Amino acid sequence: MIQTMIEQAGRWFVPHNFLLTGLALLVAGAGAYLIAVLAARGLAASPGRRWIWLLLLAPNFAATIWATHFIVLLATLPGLFFFQAFYHTALFLLAAMAVAVPPLGLMLLYPRGRFTPLLAGAGMGLTIGGMRFSGMSAMGFCGAAGCATHAGPLAMALGGWFAILAVRMLTRPGGKPHLARATLALAAAICSVQFIASHGAAPLSGGNPQAVAILVSFVSGVLLFAAFLAAGMDRKLALMSQVQAEALNYFATHDELTRLANRRPLYEGVARLQRQPGQRFALLYIDIDRFKSINSLFGHATGDKLLLQATRRLRALLAPGDMLARLGGDEFALLRPVPESGQEITLAEHIVQAMAAPFRLAEGPMRIGASVGLVVWPGAVAESPEALLGQADMALAQAKQRGGGQICLYTPEMSTHIALRRQLERDLGAAIARGEMFLHFQPLCAANGMPRGFEALLRWKHHERGMISPVEFIPFAERSGHIHAIGMFVLEQACRAATAWPDDLRVAVNISAVQLGGEGLFDTIKEILSRTGLPPNRLELEITESTLIEDAGRVSKLLRDMHDYGLQLAIDDFGTGYSNLSHLRDFRAGRLKIDRSFISGLRGDSGAASIIRAIAGLGHALNMQVLAEGVETESELRLVRAMLCDEVQGYYLARPMPEAEILPWLAQARRPLPHALALTEYGHSV
Repeated sequence: MIQTMIEQAGRWFVPHNFLLTGLALLVAGAGAYLIAVLAARGLAASPGRRWIWLLLLAPNFAATIWATHFIVLLATLPGLFFFQAFYHTALFLLAAMAVAVPPLGLMLLYPRGRFTPLLAGAGMGLTIGGMRFSGMSAMGFCGAAGCATHAGPLAMALGGWFAILAVRMLTRPGGKPHLARATLALAAAICSVQFIASHGAAPLSGGNPQAVAILVSFVSGVLLFAAFLAAGMDRKLALMSQVQAEALNYFATHDELTRLANRRPLYEGVARLQRQPGQRFALLYIDIDRFKSINSLFGHATGDKLLLQATRRLRALLAPGDMLARLGGDEFALLRPVPESGQEITLAEHIVQAMAAPFRLAEGPMRIGASVGLVVWPGAVAESPEALLGQADMALAQAKQRGGGQICLYTPEMSTHIALRRQLERDLGAAIARGEMFLHFQPLCAANGMPRGFEALLRWKHHERGMISPVEFIPFAERSGHIHAIGMFVLEQACRAATAWPDDLRVAVNISAVQLGGEGLFDTIKEILSRTGLPPNRLELEITESTLIEDAGRVSKLLRDMHDYGLQLAIDDFGTGYSNLSHLRDFRAGRLKIDRSFISGLRGDSGAASIIRAIAGLGHALNMQVLAEGVETESELRLVRAMLCDEVQGYYLARPMPEAEILPWLAQARRPLPHALALTEYGHSV
């Protein structure tokens, strides 16, 4: 029986014209490839754009079946002359396009559906078979005989099975569409229906065979040309996709500005060295000193040029096997195998020396320097690359605390220190509620000894550790965001205390860069002044010079608004940053505070004296008062008075005092002396 079926099937597939049979196979294959390419591109598109690919896919699917259908008829039915009603065949083609939309749409729009291959494939198989038999009916309309009834079910079954297989190849989960297999399955689905269904069809006479040949040849040529274009386009798109993938991978692993590796390849490099038995290596964390000031003062374009020059200097220090990475901003990391102890320190010293040389930029030569924190493996506590870099970061933080151009090697004690600092940060959030924070006030005096006001100084008495210096807790208050609540507390307490003083005394409050960069500072100040009843001209806001440089445009407008409201403004620590005379003019500051480092340098340093004299002259030329901070000796007091400083502040005059002791101190100090300040329990006699 099986042998009989095989022999019967063999007779169904025996063509009468091998040339036309080959053409039918070629057209079916080319069309199937074009369908597979279009389907794959449609599946790769976003869901909202797949309708466009569906509109391209349905006509090509219908045209492939249509052209194959008539070529197979010509190959299997010799002497065929057919259709005088041309428009019936055209309608048959249009109807085929419409019928193809549902199964193809299901495949494109729901490719991950559980039953999508079965339903879409079965629908495509029915479309192929339906087009075949409706085409035969169209010929029957002109007098053609139909196909043998027993060939139909087998043709439809094979066509549906191959179509299901093709959909599975195109929508396979977790992988790309398999174009080659999908093309073979689609071609098999089309050809199996067309050739098997042709068995038993009777040829007719009459009609216009030349028209048939021309029309079929035209459609076949269009399909072959489209397939050729699709093949070229697919190769081009594949190449473009590969290039895009490589570009995306490059930029995902490299810094865009410097073209250095980023964190991901750095971590991979660290892990690779960790897996090598007996490997000793160093991880160096490098931070450019004073970069943020230059970036803010001269703009991001200048900052980028500076980073590129710094990158070239670091590249010049690399040895085979090294990896240099940019971690972001002004931070770099260098990974180097160091077989011998001490090589890592030598490398760090070379980095500091290279970065200490002036950088040549259009704005002029600039000195910035760099700080380096490093960790050595083995010997480090951390195991993961991320934790190892974190330990190098801890060492870098220690190096930066010591000043610019420093080197620090990680030790396990640093982790303990960091843990204590994190606990301190957590305690900081509740310090105000616990009543652990309070203010002391240090007098601001005229050069003749008369008090002009007080600077509010924050103190924190921790419930376990006792007194903690602001130098220690203010930096991480800024990082954690607690500075906003703390700053509001200081402003409220300082303004409330000042209302009890004589009306000619001001209170000075330091404002951090974080506060100035936040939203609502000005409104908060106005609300506090309204609640406490302190006039705006009795509140002075002290802002560091580096704060003025950052986001200068926005800060300038904010400070002008504050000045117009009546607040007094002072530039604190003047001379320690990148000074810009235009800032002094634009920010409407009424007072310059000379940093204490210049005052302490007066002893035997003529250079410091020249700087103080120059700053005082500059301030007076801009109609600003000049205050000297950190006056601790009689000789320093006499010198700053001789240099025409208008006001002085320091331990020699009076130490910071609690609010309750201010009025008793004022009772003794509010009288002018021509040469010295009065002797008080808070200061020294001249």
